[in-house]
Amino acid sequence: MFPRPQSNGFADRINAIKGMINGNPQAMAMQLMQSNPQFAAFVRQNQGKSVEQIAQENGIDMEALRQALK
Repeated sequence: MFPRPQSNGFADRINAIKGMINGNPQAMAMQLMQSNPQFAAFVRQNQGKSVEQIAQENGIDMEALRQALK
């Protein structure tokens, strides 16, 4: 009867990520590793690297990501 509010896909995803990070990021990562083999492989491939190094190798603009997560 009432229309659903329009969602902003990108903003909704960022808000979901913020919620997961603000909760327990290690538990979130463990859950993702158990349920997603690709994520588990990504984690294994990047062990020992800094967040900045991983971002650079994967074409992620860390400053843009920091701004989006504010």
